[in-house]
Amino acid sequence: MKTADVAVVGEDRRDPSRPRAWPPGASVLLFDHTHPREKPCGGGISASARRAFPEIEELVPLGKTGTRLRIAAPSGRTVSVTGDGATFAIDRAVFDAALFDRAVKLGATPIRERVSNLRRDDGAWVLETGSGPRCARVMIGADGVASLVRRRLIGRADLKHAALGAHVLVDRLESPSALVRFFGDRRGYAWVFNRRERSSIGVGMPLDRRNGWQLALAKFFTEQAPGRAMPPVVSWTLPLARGEEAFAERMAGDDWCVVGDAAGHVDPLTGEGIYYAMWGAEIAAQCVLAGRPGDYEPRWREAYLPVFLRHARTARHLEHRRRIELLVAAGSVPFLGRRIYASMTSG
Repeated sequence: MKTADVAVVGEDRRDPSRPRAWPPGASVLLFDHTHPREKPCGGGISASARRAFPEIEELVPLGKTGTRLRIAAPSGRTVSVTGDGATFAIDRAVFDAALFDRAVKLGATPIRERVSNLRRDDGAWVLETGSGPRCARVMIGADGVASLVRRRLIGRADLKHAALGAHVLVDRLESPSALVRFFGDRRGYAWVFNRRERSSIGVGMPLDRRNGWQLALAKFFTEQAPGRAMPPVVSWTLPLARGEEAFAERMAGDDWCVVGDAAGHVDPLTGEGIYYAMWGAEIAAQCVLAGRPGDYEPRWREAYLPVFLRHARTARHLEHRRRIELLVAAGSVPFLGRRIYASMTSG
């Protein structure tokens, strides 16, 4: 049986790893049985992601860009904040398919089958699929919050560090800009993210504080899309670190790495995951190509763990209604508004 250099395992809720660093000659198997598909997600791409990954720019015309964000307090008081970095929102079916196609064009071999099991055998990884086993020397797990790779190698993620997200997609609203409304009694927020032709209207909150989420979403939808029938709701689970202990586990070994949602690499304040999935995948690819997959562990920690820890501390303020009211009031001061915009958009 032929053994590939790298196997990238994707699943229903995860992007493929970024292929840019794969040089000619590297043999890559890309396991993903779901593309193209619309992932339940706001679809926001931050200004930081655009700067770090120039190849994203070709997708900007397929989404909706903006430099303004409306922030709303629980009382309903709303302020618009602006910044220098333009974000954009895009359908995930479009974005994910573009990443997948780019990987294939650069030489990855797509395996459109689900990986049902994995094991080590004679110095290689054996990945079981419906059509039989495939082998690779190194494995990258990019298979989402319910990651098979993580479960087999590390163990299940603690649900204490998880959140519920739920949204509906409607014909695009004509609101002036994206909207984030904080709850005030728990972390998380309700949102409106406008894409090119559709809007995502949703709510996100800690999994253990999700009581009443259906009512909260229905009420928010009625406010934002009056007169419209509410489409079917799609809900999902995503990582949401409460503190440093969420990142205690190692996410790499001598011949494996775990990236993106599978590693819990989502901004604890904003819920942004796309940027960190791509950033982590780039670091992982560099380490694998250097023959040191285990170096991914210290490198991702140095690169963006400080941001996660700082934002996890900041997110605690979201549980205090008065603090959020003060935050929204501060947004009316231009200098402070720009800082709030940068924090919320990774600008």
